[in-house]
Amino acid sequence: MFNLTLNIGCIFPIITFWQRIYFEISKYIPEQAIANNIVSSIHCVSYILHYNYDYNIDYSIHLSIGYYIYDTLYILSRFIRDYKQQSKEYINFIYIIHHLSALYILYEILTGDNKEFLLKGYNLTEISNIMLYISFHINNVYAHHVYLNILTDFIHLLWFSYIRIFILSDFVYNSLYLFQFTTCTKVIVLILHSIGLGECCLLVKQNMTNLHTLIKSKDD
Repeated sequence: MFNLTLNIGCIFPIITFWQRIYFEISKYIPEQAIANNIVSSIHCVSYILHYNYDYNIDYSIHLSIGYYIYDTLYILSRFIRDYKQQSKEYINFIYIIHHLSALYILYEILTGDNKEFLLKGYNLTEISNIMLYISFHINNVYAHHVYLNILTDFIHLLWFSYIRIFILSDFVYNSLYLFQFTTCTKVIVLILHSIGLGECCLLVKQNMTNLHTLIKSKDD
């Protein structure tokens, strides 16, 4: 059984820690989105390693809280910039909802019951995100390699959808009916799961576009 407690005092240093990592990466990769994607992948791998090796889970959760606060501030800055430019990138708003919901779940892990169950679910979501970061990096750094991007998007679809639709759907069902969570926690879990299912639909759409591109290139 994990013995976890919330330590407010260490959150701010952790936020600055993630921001510092972003600044250091930005020295070598000026593209903001790519640099921040690498920060996100570092956080993802960090939690997976901490969880699966049962190493300082308490600190790992605080790292995640600091990361989500850092990334929310980063997304807000992009959201304001895109709004001023009259951009239609409303996806940033969805990410903000996702991050705030994730922060609530992390707080519930530290302060509520059924910690081990929620930690397992959080671990599954991070595992599902591995291909998200790989695919984003390849699509942006190696955009000219069309076939590589098509293959990566397809692997991303299989990896992400299998975990989110089959494995995590079972997790959500169990969390709603077998465990004594508050109504608010149940709603937040459903929101996060719905966002994941929505991402699966976007991946299907992207792969259909890729298939059309592939067929058209062969016809030409």
